[in-house]
Amino acid sequence: MVRAVTLKVKETLGNETADGECIGRLPVQLHSRNFRITHVPLCDKSLVIVSRLVKSSDDIPLRIYEELKRRTKLDWNNIILIDAQNYYSDDNTWNEDDINELASLLSKIGELEQQRLEMKMCLIHTPKYAFGPIQFEIGDNGLITWGGLEVNEKRVLLVVFDGNNLRRELADAIINEFRNYFDIVEVLTTDNHQYTGIARFTRNRGYKVVGDSINHDLIMRHIRRNVKQCLDDMRTMRVKYYPVVVQGIRLIGDSFNDMVRAAELGMIDWKKHFTVLMVLPILTMIALGIALGIL
Repeated sequence: MVRAVTLKVKETLGNETADGECIGRLPVQLHSRNFRITHVPLCDKSLVIVSRLVKSSDDIPLRIYEELKRRTKLDWNNIILIDAQNYYSDDNTWNEDDINELASLLSKIGELEQQRLEMKMCLIHTPKYAFGPIQFEIGDNGLITWGGLEVNEKRVLLVVFDGNNLRRELADAIINEFRNYFDIVEVLTTDNHQYTGIARFTRNRGYKVVGDSINHDLIMRHIRRNVKQCLDDMRTMRVKYYPVVVQGIRLIGDSFNDMVRAAELGMIDWKKHFTVLMVLPILTMIALGIALGIL
């Protein structure tokens, strides 16, 4: 009885089959005009990383997520959908064409066959201070180079910055260089505004993205060193899942968009009121001057 319960718990956690095998779908990266999605298996659970290539997403809205679930046949209980936050654009809107295009790509992941997976991995951390004593683009968690993850001899490189979005030319440079050594390369940020908001009064977008002022060559040197170290230190890994309850977390959710719109409208109204407040006294003085001159 105890053994039966133990096996059932393992199945529920979804880490491995009873005989210790890791079963899942192979890594794949799919492209369309507006999206690049990357499927990274961790046994029967998967990371699905979404990159918007023209627009930026600034978090996939809950209504879009729910619509994707409705239109796409995937095991959503075992998929972690990740917004890569790796390109910056002034346009972060979603329309029907965007949803259809992304749903079409996601559907192709569901068509992949399940198979036994052999996994190797290496992960290297570069601390924040490695990028200079004074910079406002990378947070305390620095740079994580997950380079790589090897699944059935298919190599995956994930480069993760603790920051908010990247300069497009930097993200493309990382992908273009390392796809010569890996089957799949993707760049992500954590969407952390811990330091980036220092630019609030110096630029329209209100924050710095990774690569705004940090030298791109310095960033590339760290990634190259990390990748070399990882390729020399790949080790067989086993994936296990544990239930964890995290308390004290507040999620803003879709209300964040309402907050942004309110702030934008407030700025527009402020400019209008500022103009009135500046012009009205001048017009009043002119009118009084004319009136007093006539008297």
